[in-house]
Amino acid sequence: MTEFELFKQAKKLVEQEKFSDALKIYQKLLDTNQTDAYLWYKIGEMFEEVKNHKEAVIHIEKAHSLGYSDE
Repeated sequence: MTEFELFKQAKKLVEQEKFSDALKIYQKLLDTNQTDAYLWYKIGEMFEEVKNHKEAVIHIEKAHSLGYSDE
């Protein structure tokens, strides 16, 4: 499956509120894209949805350190 297809699958899972499953896909994508600020942010969002606030903060802060802006 291509990265694009994985992103589409994760987006669909988020729409279905299957956040844990979407999180697994985003984490898989991050394995090969460690400097992708957007991925770090999306993972942070998924951790927030599954109520893991500590991991959410860690990942969102990393996203910002890589240049992600949520403005």
